Amino acid sequence: MKANDVRSMLPKVRGWRAGGEVLVDVIEHVDARYHNISGPLGLTVGLSDVDRFTSGIQPGLTVIAGRAGMGTTALALNIAKHAAVEHKLPVAIFSVVQSDNELMRRVIAATGGMECHRLRTGDMEDSDWPRLTAAVEVISEASIHFCSDMVEIGTLPLRAHALAGHCGKLGLIVVDDIHDFGDADEVVAALRSLAADLDVPVVATAKLGNALEQRPNKRPLLNDAIDAGISVRDVDALWFLYRHSVYNPDSPDAGTAEIIVAKQASGPIGPVRVNYDAPQLRFSDYDPASPFDDLPVKEVVAEKPHADLPHFDDLPVTAKKTTRKRTPAKKAADNVVNMKTPRTKKTPAKRVGIPF
Repeated sequence: MKANDVRSMLPKVRGWRAGGEVLVDVIEHVDARYHNISGPLGLTVGLSDVDRFTSGIQPGLTVIAGRAGMGTTALALNIAKHAAVEHKLPVAIFSVVQSDNELMRRVIAATGGMECHRLRTGDMEDSDWPRLTAAVEVISEASIHFCSDMVEIGTLPLRAHALAGHCGKLGLIVVDDIHDFGDADEVVAALRSLAADLDVPVVATAKLGNALEQRPNKRPLLNDAIDAGISVRDVDALWFLYRHSVYNPDSPDAGTAEIIVAKQASGPIGPVRVNYDAPQLRFSDYDPASPFDDLPVKEVVAEKPHADLPHFDDLPVTAKKTTRKRTPAKKAADNVVNMKTPRTKKTPAKRVGIPF
């Protein structure tokens, strides 16, 4: 007997789903993922360890918070570029403070691997021109849309719905920064509602206050987000961005950053280390043996920074399994699918005031 047959036999009451029907859905999902764990469930961000740790960004509101200068805007734009270029999805980027041109310069720098300030000043080196040409060719084929002429959160959802109607469906919405659009609580509530209406991931940046800088360990905590006016309970995922080299320029951690997953639905929390090239505003997978050109190799290899952070070599490998035995999950699914339909009396069911 197939799962659909089981669903059709279960009693139906408007507005309710029988536990057996939900059970079939869950077991089928577990079994499907077990036999095909080829990648994250949500939208990947282009950083392997982050994607494995979070299973990608799900539809809903993800807030990336950090102190000024940590690179929250750069990370959000890296995610936007990856969604538009690699996933071929329409992306909407909202900003009040930064102009469309400045945001595009940041995207070009990260895509082409060139220093962003050269794009602003025009002080280009010979090696920059082929990088610029390659970046322009890639970005010109991407569906990235900028909007920076708003001052209130009430206008943002209208613009997003209009663009979604034009594109068919948006793949990602980026908002930089929450505090620039009004009261943080109101903005968070509006963005979460927008994510639900359009069934799309929304990534919003937020600046944290300076209270954390009075602590010896300056890594952000949930209380720092609350102090910044962010309603933690109303966000679906909360990431903190931290760079040790901001406070210690001579640190062997220069050229790296920590993406601290402080909250996510049904997932682990903790830090994920990545590489960050500040002049190019570009994030990449952490590789201590391949630092950026302006970072001496011996500084990174000589020590092991953040030895207390978890390593991700022990996480499940995402390669697709070719053969699988009959799993406990599959056995459970078969038991649910093959269960006998309970006998019912032939007398008509008595109505209890609920329309069937």
